[in-house]
Amino acid sequence: MHFVIGVLIAIASLIYWLGMASRGAREIGSLASDVKNMPRRRRFQKNAAKEALDVINDPVDAAIILMIAVARSDRDGRVSDAEDTMICTLLEETMQRPKDEAADLLLQLKALTSQVTLQDTLLFRMIDVLRGQISPDESAELAAMMEQVAQCEGPASLDQTEIIRRFKERMGIGG
Repeated sequence: MHFVIGVLIAIASLIYWLGMASRGAREIGSLASDVKNMPRRRRFQKNAAKEALDVINDPVDAAIILMIAVARSDRDGRVSDAEDTMICTLLEETMQRPKDEAADLLLQLKALTSQVTLQDTLLFRMIDVLRGQISPDESAELAAMMEQVAQCEGPASLDQTEIIRRFKERMGIGG
């Protein structure tokens, strides 16, 4: 009787360990597949972000995206609550947008640009949209708005200052 119980326990243990090994092999295969597909996935994400930006042709949207790029160029690539509030306030005061519309537009454009990791991509594409559609005075006003976003939580970082400098340079305004 003890022998039969021992054999059953041995068989159950063998089945358990074979199942664990099988699951481990499946996880390794899945991980290898993820690693193999990573370059294709990155290419897709990059192209999706480019195509999403191609729909932007309104100067107001481009200006908001530039303010988002300035906000994201600091820290971990996120827009803080203070920066959100500052952008909405600027939209209300400077661009005469209702508060609800400003918040909705900001949320929509943050989602549209969320996959863009290089803020330079946003900068150059939005400058292409703005060039010829806004005056030098409006460009200077937008640069001031970008500086306000950069400084709303303290001094602007080097990355933020560099984005603003390049914006001014490409738009042909003094800095």
